[in-house]
Amino acid sequence: MSRSARRLPAVPFVVALLAIATSPALSAEQTVAAAFDVRLGPLQIGRGTFEARIGQGAYAVGVSARVTGVARLIAGGEGSASAQGAFARDRLVPELYEINNTAGEVNNSIRLIQRSNTVTVERVEPPSIPLPDRIPVHEHHRRGVVDPLSAFVFPVEGTGELTASTNCNRTLRVFDGRARYDIALTYARTEQLRVRDFEGPALVCRARYIPIAGHRRPARGEAPTESYSDMEAWLLPVQGTRALVLYRMQIGTPAGRMVIQASRVTITPGTQQASR
Repeated sequence: MSRSARRLPAVPFVVALLAIATSPALSAEQTVAAAFDVRLGPLQIGRGTFEARIGQGAYAVGVSARVTGVARLIAGGEGSASAQGAFARDRLVPELYEINNTAGEVNNSIRLIQRSNTVTVERVEPPSIPLPDRIPVHEHHRRGVVDPLSAFVFPVEGTGELTASTNCNRTLRVFDGRARYDIALTYARTEQLRVRDFEGPALVCRARYIPIAGHRRPARGEAPTESYSDMEAWLLPVQGTRALVLYRMQIGTPAGRMVIQASRVTITPGTQQASR
């Protein structure tokens, strides 16, 4: 396997492929639940569920997934992750992030506790292997960050339209316990969607992955990780709240376009459990 292939899982939101299940109890205005598929080119390589509970100034997110189809013969895996925190205007303030997943014989477990967007407690098992070409992670990389699962929720300040083009324009500073990276978002277009419990506009943001620390330097003659192309995030407005949630993520990779997309969406008001 090439070094490029080994670095691919570090791309943001691909955590959904081997990542959550149930989010903690929360007095929510809306619960958004979805089943999603993961495809690489024409092949389905994963399947899972997503749930976000969004309340007055707080959120809880969960996702569960497993490798399916032909991909399971190459590298089977499944896992769970969850995140919760608060909103501060248009900013996320994560409190807890946990992920546990398996891929083949490898078990991965990460737990991050944050206060004021700074990681205060960190458990990563197994720890990252020290390598001479790995960009080291320092304490300042753990400040002013969000976890990758909280990044599925996009709070919006003010009273304007949730799908206004300007709501794309933001940079997510992500730390996942092993790596620190930015996701720079800009407006691409607006799409009309019609899925269960939702019909209306979706905000499509162009995304750019910018590695900061924890990744390995490209070998000579190898394209840098930030050259991943054709990256987009499709966001659904959650009516009754000031937030959007991720509906679709696509990433152009050396092996083809990877697409994570909801196949079914259910929106339930109040604290009632979303139907499956």
